[in-house]
Amino acid sequence: MLQRYLLARLGQGLLALILLSMVSFALLRILPGDVALSILSGGGEGGGRVPEEALEALREDLGLHDPIHDQYIDRLLGYAQLDLGESITTGRPISDDLSVRLPVTLELAAWATVVSLMIGIPAGSISAVFRNSPLDHGTRFVAILGLAIPNFWLAIVTLLALVRLFGWIPPLEYSSLTEDPWGHFQQMIFPVLILGYGGAAGISRMFRSSLLEVLSLDYIRTARSKGVRERSILLGHAFRNAALPTITLVGIQFASLMGGAVILETIFGLPGVGSGLVSALRLRDFAVVEVFLLTFGAAVVLVNLGIDILYAVLDPRVRLGA
Repeated sequence: MLQRYLLARLGQGLLALILLSMVSFALLRILPGDVALSILSGGGEGGGRVPEEALEALREDLGLHDPIHDQYIDRLLGYAQLDLGESITTGRPISDDLSVRLPVTLELAAWATVVSLMIGIPAGSISAVFRNSPLDHGTRFVAILGLAIPNFWLAIVTLLALVRLFGWIPPLEYSSLTEDPWGHFQQMIFPVLILGYGGAAGISRMFRSSLLEVLSLDYIRTARSKGVRERSILLGHAFRNAALPTITLVGIQFASLMGGAVILETIFGLPGVGSGLVSALRLRDFAVVEVFLLTFGAAVVLVNLGIDILYAVLDPRVRLGA
């Protein structure tokens, strides 16, 4: 039963990736501008001085004159053979660039998820246990701020505050964890905290609502009437059941964290998939953009598949109803 449930979820994930590839491929082809002109003119400068013969030759070489469905099928067959293609602007294999950038983005999103859980679950627990108290109102206010404040605005304000108050900014040149642990920590800590704060706000509100709902159930009242200590009720009964909706939210928020990494990587100079996606869009490097978008989609699918597995383990009714 569990295997059938997981196969169904995996099939849904593959279908979502195929649809994402179709949408991204089509949208990139209808954007205004000329890829060949952008390449030959160095990003669009001096486009009028590029000979038309050179433009036509490059368009033919890139297959831009082929029917759009033939271009898509060729690209899809390449993906099926694990051939990600080459960058239009640099000529290098996209897989090489992805292997360097993907660990940076995954590290940023993973640590931000850990921070959001470390902040959100305790905050939601405190808010639920001390419901309608000043502590509850204060926690909910901070959570609402986290949901309302855009990540890019908070990142810019953070950098300005570091410069104005302390005369310090994070290192601009990226260092890996193995090369320079301290420099790596300085460059990653603020993007992680900013992304984690936004994620913690949603987790806090969700866990508070779930915990309040569980605490109002009959078996909790029965346990209290039998004299079971409140701590045992919370840790032994309420928290596990209240965690189920929160686990689902974590999977959804991971997509949000990956999307937020696009902006924060650019602001803090992190060489991740997000900053690479921005550069590729600016250069109209469609091949790189498509692969990076599918990478984001695949990461979200895999994380949600893991969430589904954990959900099925914690609640057998999920797999029995698949």
